[in-house]
Parts: sequence; C-alpha cells; structure tokens
Amino acid sequence: MVPDETTTSRILVVENDDRLREFYIYVLTAQGHLVVGAESVTKTGEVLRTEDEGFGLMVIDVPSIHNDIEFLKSIRKEQTGTRVLCIASGTMDRESLKEVRRHCHDLIVRTNFGIATFCDKANYLAGPAIDSHTQLRPPPDMDLSQVLNQDDLK
Repeated sequence: MVPDETTTSRILVVENDDRLREFYIYVLTAQGHLVVGAESVTKTGEVLRTEDEGFGLMVIDVPSIHNDIEFLKSIRKEQTGTRVLCIASGTMDRESLKEVRRHCHDLIVRTNFGIATFCDKANYLAGPAIDSHTQLRPPPDMDLSQVLNQDDLK
C-alpha cells in the first residue's frame, strides 16, 4: 500500500547502523512519507527537542533489551501521539521479545524481515486509520509462538 497525500506521515527512524537507517529512510520516503533519521538515543532526544512538528511513527531498532526498554517506555510516555514500530534482533530470547512487544505498537524480528511486511506495518501505523492510543500488542498471556517464527523462540 502506497499512501496518498492524505496519509503521508512524519516518521522518525532510530537506527545506529548508517546503511540500515538510510535504507529505511529511502523505503519510507518512496512510500510518500516525510522521514528523519537519528543514529542514537541521544540524537533522538535532540531531534524531538528541535522539531516543531511531532512524528506519527517512530521506527526503532532494538539491538538489546538492557537500555532499550527504558527508552521505549520514555518514548511511549512522552510522545503519546506517536506510534512505535520496533525492529528487534533475531538473537533475542523469547522473554526479551515479549518485553519489547509490550512497549511498542508492532514488532518485526530481524530474522523475519521482509520489505513488504515492513512497508505494510509502517504504512498502517503511520496512517490515520488507527487512534494513536490504540494498543496493537497481544494480551500479555498470549503465546508468542502464534505470531513469531519458531526459530526466533529458541
């Protein structure tokens, strides 16, 4: 789905790998969105403080569970109108994936990354079709094996 001008959204991509960040920016710009990149949590804070207009979506790389959960919690608390799409490492264990999933609107595990899935999820979350406070997370007691590849659960 390529958005038209009524569904164009401002998106902030947070990715420490320059090549991946540029790739995500390129793909989302090609989808018609206005995209800004940040290479770290520190840079994300700077971008959020200096941009006059908010972001409809943040795409956040989550390489580890340690500092990233606190960052996700603060984003969800401070940027209440912003939806969050996380891209998680395929090496995370099941409990870590569940914890990340609790703090974002949707999740892509890097080992299952596909450009079509990325575009579909980003366009859906960036679009006006959902309320910004909608929780798209599964219930905490949901078995994630229903939504994740079995190899990611090992």
